[in-house]
Amino acid sequence: MGANSQIESGNRLVTTGNERGVALIIVLAMLLLLSILGASMLATSTSELKIAGNYRNSEETFYTADAAMELAHTYSGIYTNLALDSPFWPVSGSGQNMEADFGSHGANTNNQKNPDYANYNRVSFTGANGNPNTADVRVELTGSGNPPAGYGIQEDSGISPGSTGYKANYFAVSVIAYGPNDTTSKLESQLARIVQQ
Repeated sequence: MGANSQIESGNRLVTTGNERGVALIIVLAMLLLLSILGASMLATSTSELKIAGNYRNSEETFYTADAAMELAHTYSGIYTNLALDSPFWPVSGSGQNMEADFGSHGANTNNQKNPDYANYNRVSFTGANGNPNTADVRVELTGSGNPPAGYGIQEDSGISPGSTGYKANYFAVSVIAYGPNDTTSKLESQLARIVQQ
């Protein structure tokens, strides 16, 4: 018999060919498909890891910004020195590098992310992973006037309206935080502090 042979079976003629190597081709095709599937799964899991890492970095940076905002809201040393004729903390162009206790450690330096860096004080924090994170903080006195309603002052109860003995100083607080892998988070808030007139 040669490479192809014909066998007569009943009234039918069946042609048989040389089928050697067909199993190898099928196995190679299956191996190719499984390799493509494996590479696709690897690319997906690598992408998911990057997404999770970016999310973690942005969350850490946001929490740094939130911590800097909280410090700016509660550090009374900022607010006692601001007046309408000198409304900025820090004074324009005199930004400092500071620790979380607002102790100064030299001039704020340009980090290419905040073109207005000299008008901000840079505060350092230790991040969740132990790495240092920083935030630029600026406070501006935007005005002064009657306290907002609902603060429990005499005017709220109708007693001696207009002569409460208290006023509100209004501030705008800006924070730009820097975290791992060049992440940045910006927060702004407004604040009213009640003081005696």
